[in-house]
Amino acid sequence: MKSISPLLSRSTLPLLLFTLLLLGPRLARGAADQRAILNLVLNHLDKGEISVVLRDGDVLAARDDLARAGLLGVEGRTEQVLGKKAVSFRSLAPALSYAVDEDALALRVEVPVRMLKTTVIDASRTLAEGIEQRRDPSAFLNYAVHLGTPLELDGFLEMGISLDGNLIQSSLTATSEGKVVRGLSSFTIDDRSTLRRWVVGEALVSSGALGSSVVAAGVTVSKSFALDPYLISAPTLGYTGSTATPAVVDVYVNGMLVKSQILPPGPFQVQNLQTPTGNGEVRYVLRDVFGRQQTTASPYYLAARSLAKGLSEYTTSLGARRLDLGAQSFSYGQLGLLAYQRRGLTDRLTAGARVEAAAGLVSGGASATVTLPVGQIDLELAASAARDGSGAAALAAYTFVSRRFSGGVAIRSVSDSYSTLSLTPRDDRQRAQASAFTGVAAGRHLTLATQYALAIDRDAGASFRVGLSSSAQISRRLSLSAGLGRAFTAHHGASFDAFLGLSLSLDNGVTASVSARQDADGSREAYAEISKSLTAENGVGGRVAVAAGKDWSALAIGQFQGPYGRYQATLQTGSSGPSASLDATGALVLVHGAGLLATRPVQEGFAVIQVPGVPGVRGYLDNHEIGRTDRSGNLVVPGLLPYYGNRIMIADTDLPLDRAVGAIEQTIAPSYRGGALVRFDVKVAHFFRGHVVVERAGKTITPAYGEISVHLAVGEVTSPLGKNGEFELSEIPPGKHEARVEHTAGVCTLEIVVPTTELVITDLGALRCVQ
Repeated sequence: MKSISPLLSRSTLPLLLFTLLLLGPRLARGAADQRAILNLVLNHLDKGEISVVLRDGDVLAARDDLARAGLLGVEGRTEQVLGKKAVSFRSLAPALSYAVDEDALALRVEVPVRMLKTTVIDASRTLAEGIEQRRDPSAFLNYAVHLGTPLELDGFLEMGISLDGNLIQSSLTATSEGKVVRGLSSFTIDDRSTLRRWVVGEALVSSGALGSSVVAAGVTVSKSFALDPYLISAPTLGYTGSTATPAVVDVYVNGMLVKSQILPPGPFQVQNLQTPTGNGEVRYVLRDVFGRQQTTASPYYLAARSLAKGLSEYTTSLGARRLDLGAQSFSYGQLGLLAYQRRGLTDRLTAGARVEAAAGLVSGGASATVTLPVGQIDLELAASAARDGSGAAALAAYTFVSRRFSGGVAIRSVSDSYSTLSLTPRDDRQRAQASAFTGVAAGRHLTLATQYALAIDRDAGASFRVGLSSSAQISRRLSLSAGLGRAFTAHHGASFDAFLGLSLSLDNGVTASVSARQDADGSREAYAEISKSLTAENGVGGRVAVAAGKDWSALAIGQFQGPYGRYQATLQTGSSGPSASLDATGALVLVHGAGLLATRPVQEGFAVIQVPGVPGVRGYLDNHEIGRTDRSGNLVVPGLLPYYGNRIMIADTDLPLDRAVGAIEQTIAPSYRGGALVRFDVKVAHFFRGHVVVERAGKTITPAYGEISVHLAVGEVTSPLGKNGEFELSEIPPGKHEARVEHTAGVCTLEIVVPTTELVITDLGALRCVQ
């Protein structure tokens, strides 16, 4: 060993010195590094715990952790620390300032907002939580019966069958003369993924102000925004701002709060803000944690019927025109094509095109809606070529609408031979039409309006009318309305009309009114009425009216709305003699799983609330009571909006004490005129009673006013303990379960054995818990 040690010392000493010179600073740095877990407070907002390394006044933190906290654009010096790519806070100065709060174990960081993540606020009407789209097999049969004097019996039937969300429907009308006339018949297929609606059969189609409005029997396809009521089809507004500290932004549209959002520090964007049509103002109020407030006001104008950029709507129909609707069942004209489309080219320009064609006819044109800073312009041009001649038409209109003032002017011109699918060169038409209107809200209680209309008919000649109307809210219940008009027609010359009315709103939806009027033919009449309207709930309504003038009349109407229909009795008398009538309307509905049930007429969608075997349970639609379940536990809910989230509820307080139910509310969206079964499963409730005795150090303790909790696979069932340790637990399955008892003297555990039983209440006796 002695012979080797001099050799080792001579050869390794230089290498050791070199190693110390090379690694010495790193070893010293490593000795100075201190790992810590601190709360990151970024611009006064606690972002939670973060792992950092403290080194001689510097802080190193992982890039990924900073990004998760919302800190962006970190471009400082980096190095590998603890297996992660970390950035030095000192290298980010002066943009970033930081301080370690040792007392609070916090790392306080201040950065400019440009280094923080942008918060996006969606202000659109969002889809209701938990909404369930339903396509249950269902059917309905609406009916209406009218019995009058002299002997008069009319009836109406409308049938609809919904299969997988697709609707087959038709209707019939029968008169006392024995005539039966078919209404519209069709098969409707809705494709919600493309917002496309197909109608095979008869459909009412329209192609704009200068186009046609016809009932076409054939195939019609259209893009329907009604298939997604949550879709925003109109242009929306947005706002971009920033806050250096946590803040709250409140969004007001025309003075009404529509959105309130808590913001972290950093930039933010408000998107998809919907506004009413016309002129208005949006205010954004930003309040930070120090109470400072910043308000930004932005005026806007939204044109009616304008489409958002890139969005389009269309209708294309190929079929024979239905003639004499309501008088003939199978009367059709020639085959025709109608196609109409509008598209939002920008948020301020919506353009459209139309074409109609049949044997010997081609008609078409273009349209545009232009949104201005103050108002909107609507333009439409059209031309036609037919066997009986060619023609043209044009329309131009300007409209301005605001909360205080509205006004507009429109001019329309149609040549003598202009034609469409619903207008032939032989038909009379208005060659020229001009109209104008104004409306002014003079304060909160008075409105004034003017109207002017001029029309020049090809065959009937010229006519015009100018009018002035106003309404005044005298008090919370009393209002006054008045109107004056001057008119002229080629056949009757000049005429004058006037109106004066007073209306009083009473309690429970009752209104009373009196009025006097003079019509254009010079006749005068005084009128008085008191009425009560029906609501969405069950109840009564009616109307009593008396009119006196050249002739006199009196009218009395009584109405009742119940769970199975609406019923009305009418008595009328006057100069022409007395008359009376009875009317009844209702429906029979069928939903898979519920059977045949009676209800009010079905208009859109419907549902059947089912609480199996439990009668008398109140059902609600959007917090309005609809009725109570029948003896089988069923209740029909009419008046649902298709494809929209309708809140269906039951009152669990109406359930017997031995019955329990889980959720008492469901949000459903039926298909178009379709039904849905809304089932609320109830089960017999089993209650297990007893009392707990705690044994501690050989002594017995009563755990008064403590709590016992039983651990189940689906969660925990708890019960408070009474003065003598008594408890009551429910909905515990048979078997052995672990329980925990907490009381003022401590905690202990025990085992509960629940027997299989049909009894509503079972006494488990004394349960001993060793502590």
